[in-house]
Amino acid sequence: MYKLNDRKQAEEYLRGLTLAEPEEQVRKVVINLHSRRSKYSLYNNGIDRKTGVQRIPICSKGTVDKIKRLLDEGKLDSYLDYIDQSPDVSTPLNKPLENSKEKVQVSEQLPKETSNDALLIKHFDRVVTTADQLASRVAKLVYYRESQNEIRYNEGNIVDGLHFFGRHRPDNMDSSIEPRMARCVLAHYEHKFDRLYCNYFEEVTMENARQELADNLLRLASNPDSEPCPICPECQELAHLPVIGRNWTRFKDEKTGKWSYMPLE
Repeated sequence: MYKLNDRKQAEEYLRGLTLAEPEEQVRKVVINLHSRRSKYSLYNNGIDRKTGVQRIPICSKGTVDKIKRLLDEGKLDSYLDYIDQSPDVSTPLNKPLENSKEKVQVSEQLPKETSNDALLIKHFDRVVTTADQLASRVAKLVYYRESQNEIRYNEGNIVDGLHFFGRHRPDNMDSSIEPRMARCVLAHYEHKFDRLYCNYFEEVTMENARQELADNLLRLASNPDSEPCPICPECQELAHLPVIGRNWTRFKDEKTGKWSYMPLE
């Protein structure tokens, strides 16, 4: 591992990794990632729900993602060692150990994912899985409604599970989906596409099921969100976003194509 002796060498080392930002800025991002702050909190300028204070972003999302990737790839190990040992750095990553032989490399102590980021990734994965399940169930309703088979269903809906009966009945009964995840998928769906024609997925029946709904759910599953959804309750909680209710109105920015929300007066 290349040893960095002073700030000038550290700056040259970072430039060699195509990090053009000031060394102090990179150091802040590294230290905050090491202290398990989420990546989102480092570049977002929204209001912190816990403190009520507006966040001041350290740098752009692209820079945070790049530094996190370099950390995970071990390409910042020399810089991590510099932060930990250099006397001219005001915020070291670790307190020095009495026995240097027992010292563990800083890069080994860094978490692979910050806690909130890991939970958000897991949440996005569950949104994908649930959206795929819902798409399959809506497609079943459309198919059996339009087919010539005398098949109907009872004891459930696309969230609780569908139990078909009649001629050529499917052998399996769909298992239920966690209602909270169904609400989350509904929020992601409405943010990406448009308001659902029902208030909740539980209200989708064989009579009103649409192929367009199944297709959009599949699009949501195949192209998942990489940013927290502002109207999803779980995204709001994990990313400390302001709470936006279903009664808020929304409008679309024609330049960016993104939706914004405001409360009805």
